[in-house]
Amino acid sequence: MNMHAHSTFKQSSKLMHSARIALVSERVSNFRELEQYVELMDYDAITFNSVDDLLNALQMGESFDLLLASLSPATDLHQLQSIRRLTDASWLFMVTFEDFRILQEMSAGSPNLEGIDFMLTPFDPRELRLRLLMMAARAAANRSDGDLIWGDYHFRMGSRTVFHRGNLVRLQPREFELALELFRNMGRVLTREWLSKALWGRSPAARSIDVCASNVRKKLDLQPENNLVLHAVYGLGYQLTDVPTSHPANPWGPSASQEAPLTTYTPA
Repeated sequence: MNMHAHSTFKQSSKLMHSARIALVSERVSNFRELEQYVELMDYDAITFNSVDDLLNALQMGESFDLLLASLSPATDLHQLQSIRRLTDASWLFMVTFEDFRILQEMSAGSPNLEGIDFMLTPFDPRELRLRLLMMAARAAANRSDGDLIWGDYHFRMGSRTVFHRGNLVRLQPREFELALELFRNMGRVLTREWLSKALWGRSPAARSIDVCASNVRKKLDLQPENNLVLHAVYGLGYQLTDVPTSHPANPWGPSASQEAPLTTYTPA
C-alpha cells in the first residue's frame, strides 16, 4: 500500500469510525488486502469465515451497520435472505465479473435482497473508499433518524441496537422488540395477549414471554438504581415504570412513575 492511499484513508476515518462493519470472506483472494484497507479506516470490524458464521452471530444479537462480503456463486441464497430479515445494514459484495452476473440474477429474483451493491475485484482503493463513505453516511442517518432515547438508554432503530450509558447491550431480535415496546409504553401494563401477537405473531410457549422479559431485565439492568423497574403484573403481563426520581423528559409522552394509574394495553 502506498503512502498516498494510507493518508487518504486516514483522513476519512474520522467520518466513519462509529460504523460497525462485518467482513465476510468465503474466498481468500484479495481479502487480506481488503481487511487492511478497512482497518485503516478505523472501523469497528469483525471478520467471519462464512455466511453461516455471520448468520449465527446475528441470531445471537450481534448488530452491524455495514456488511462487506467476498462471496462465491455457491453461497446459499436462503442464508442471505435470512440475514436480510435480521438486519437492515447496507451490503457490499466484492465479486469477479463472472460471479457478479450470477449473484445479480440471484438477488434480482428475491425482494428480500434488494439494495445490495456490487464491486468488482481486483478493486480500486479509491472506489472502495467512496463506496464505504456513502454506506457509512447512510448508516449514520439510520442511527439518527427515529432513534428513541430515555435517560441513559438509547435505541438505534436503523441498526436495531440499544446502548446503556454508551455501552452496546447485546439483545436478541425478540428481546430488542420487547424492550422497545416496554419503553414506548412506559407505565402501561402490556398484556401477555398483546405481547404474543406483537412479538411472536401467535401464542408462544408458556414460558417464552417470561424468559424474554427476564433477559431484558437483566441485560438492560432495569433496577431502581437506574431509575427503572420492570414488573411482572400477576395475571396480566409486564409493566416498565420510571421510579419517582428526577428524570429527563419523556420524548414519547408524559413521564410515568410507580404511582401512575394501572392501565393495560391490548390489541384493538
